Amino acid sequence: MALILALKRHIHTGRDNQSATVWRGLISEIGAREDELGDKTLLIVGRVRIGTRLARLTKAFDMKVVATRRNPDCGADGADAVFGHDRLREVLAEADIVALTCPLTRETENLIDAKALALMKPTAHLVHVAEGVIDGAALLSALQERPIAAGLDVTRLEPLAGGSVLWTMRNVVITPRAAGETQPMKMAPSICCRRTSSASGGARPSRQSGGLTPRPFICPSSPRISPADSCSRPSTCRRALQSSTRRRALPLRSATPPCLSGSVRQTRAATNR
Repeated sequence: MALILALKRHIHTGRDNQSATVWRGLISEIGAREDELGDKTLLIVGRVRIGTRLARLTKAFDMKVVATRRNPDCGADGADAVFGHDRLREVLAEADIVALTCPLTRETENLIDAKALALMKPTAHLVHVAEGVIDGAALLSALQERPIAAGLDVTRLEPLAGGSVLWTMRNVVITPRAAGETQPMKMAPSICCRRTSSASGGARPSRQSGGLTPRPFICPSSPRISPADSCSRPSTCRRALQSSTRRRALPLRSATPPCLSGSVRQTRAATNR
């Protein structure tokens, strides 16, 4: 929701102007001004928990919500209409904002390709919080060649390389997987493992058995994780990390991760489970 508001209200360009000490005057071209959300159509691709929550939030802004999901018979969950992924390209052309929230599967990998992007309105905004769902090269070309804008909480390769042109594009807002990172949120093991993506190198295969795109992996045993990043559920984090490691045949470091604070007895008990 924050990315949608940032793009529609030009918060990112306002911050750029502030950094450059520029007081922007009134924009004479009506189509280039900040816009409102009322009566706009939001297309949510993937009606899982994130999509359901987003649909309910956007209703407060008087938006029309259309969604696609693997099984459209599962219910609307706040949307005005729900379709299967097979009708995605049919509804793309009607959307003012497209939010990608679906999980990565063989069905959804590169679901948004060059053809799908070409169907979007020239004024459309794309919000990307799903992994591997969009063709990165096609998205880059679309952002360079068309006036569409994008809010990216996920990029194809992470951390995003310093030389990537995405950093300097005025029609792009980039956040480092921060969409679900809030103060009240109890940190999940997967987030704990990704928070320090800039702290050290290395990569792990992401669902590689299915041929899906690799993503970087930072082991939480890195000594450079600060106490502020510590996990509030150490035993759960340990079990999840070990289970994930066994599935990927990766060695588990013997050092106790900083997120596993507590006594040695608690750590051993969690390990034995």
